Amino acid sequence: MAELLEKGTWRPGLEQFVWTCDEQDPPTGWELGYRVVVIGFHGSEAPWVGFEDVPDPRAGGSLSEEAAALAVEVPHVATPQTPAPRLTDNLAEDVHVVAGLTWAQIAQVFNISERAAAGWRSQGVPPHRRETMEALRAIAVTLVGGLGSEGVSRWLSAGHPSRLDHARYLASQFLTVALNVDILREIPVGEATQSVFYRAVYLPARGEPDPLFAFPSVGRWPTAWTLYTGISEQVAWAEYCRNHAPDVELSDVTGGVGLTSTTLPSYAHLEVAKALPRRSLYELSFDFRAMADLTSPWAEDLLTRAGFDLQSFYADRASGYGDCPALAALVSELGWEAIRVPSAAWQRPDGFCVPVFERGRERLVDMVRALDSASPSVALAVATSYPSGQRPAWLG
Repeated sequence: MAELLEKGTWRPGLEQFVWTCDEQDPPTGWELGYRVVVIGFHGSEAPWVGFEDVPDPRAGGSLSEEAAALAVEVPHVATPQTPAPRLTDNLAEDVHVVAGLTWAQIAQVFNISERAAAGWRSQGVPPHRRETMEALRAIAVTLVGGLGSEGVSRWLSAGHPSRLDHARYLASQFLTVALNVDILREIPVGEATQSVFYRAVYLPARGEPDPLFAFPSVGRWPTAWTLYTGISEQVAWAEYCRNHAPDVELSDVTGGVGLTSTTLPSYAHLEVAKALPRRSLYELSFDFRAMADLTSPWAEDLLTRAGFDLQSFYADRASGYGDCPALAALVSELGWEAIRVPSAAWQRPDGFCVPVFERGRERLVDMVRALDSASPSVALAVATSYPSGQRPAWLG
C-alpha cells in the first residue's frame, strides 16, 4: 500500500472525499496490477486504500478475441424491415416525410425561415428550389429501405461538414437566376395612395440627423440606395426594435422580473432605452409615379408564379431574407421607384413598409422632423414581432 501511495494515488487534500472510480490513468495503480477502489479516512488515522487485483486492460488481444468468439454465436441481429413511406405528388412533403427532415432543417438548406419551408406543402416548391429538393428526395428514396426515415435524417446530418451542408452550398448556386422577370413586369405600378412615410433616424453626436442616409446593399431589400420607411409611426419603431433585438433585451425595465398581462399596463408607457439608442422620427413625403404594391392579391399571385416565396417577406436576417434580395436586384430593370410590402416587425392588418429605391429618391417633396429624440415604448416593443429565437425574454 505504501508503494501505491508513493506512485501518486494519494495526495494531500483528499481528506474530505470518499472516492470511488472505475477507471484510472496509468500512474494510479494499473502499472502495479491494481485498481484503486476507495480512499478513506477515519478521524486522525493515516489514509487507507482499498484495491483489487485486475488484469491490465492494455494487454493486447483479449477483448478482440472474446468478441470474435461471441461473434460466432451472434453474427447478426435480425430486425424487422421498416415500411417505406409512400411517395406523393407533393415534393415538399416527400422530403419532409421520407428523408425525415424537419421543416427547420429544410429551411436551413435554403437559408429561409421554417415557416417559409413549411409553406411549400400548400404553395409548392419554388422553381429555383426544385432541383435541390428533388435531389434530397432521390437520396431519401435510395436509403429509406435500409435506414428508415430517421436513419436517413441522421445520415444526411452526420459529419462536419454534413451532407446537408453540402446541399446548402449547392442550393446557394441557383439563387442568382431565381425569378421570372417577364412575369414580374405584369405587376401593376402607379401613383402611391399614401404620400407620408415614417423613418426612425440615427442621432449623431454632432450635427443634424440625415433622414436620407442609407448604407448600400444592406437589409432585406439591398440596392445601392434603399431607404426603409413605414406607413405609420408604429411600423417605423417596430422595425427598429426588430432589427435591434439584442439591445431591446438589454433594456429590461422590469429588473429581471419580466412582463405579464397583469403588469404590462404599469410599464407600457416607459421607454426602452437602456441599451437601445434614441432616434429622431421623420415624416417623409413622396410623390411616387411608379410604386409597386406587392400586397394586393393580384401582385401576390404574380410573385408566386415568378418564383418568389411570399414567406420571404417575413424571413429573418439569419436566413438571408429569403427571396427578397433577389427581387431587389431587379427593381432597376423593372423601373420601380418604391414598393409596398408587409412589415415583418408589425404583423398586423395595418403593418406595411415602403422601401424607396434610387429612382424614387427624386420624388421626395418634403421632410419634417416630427420628434427630435425618442425611444420606442414598452408597449410597442412587446407588440413587435422579432426574428425566430430572438424575442427578448423580459417582454413575455
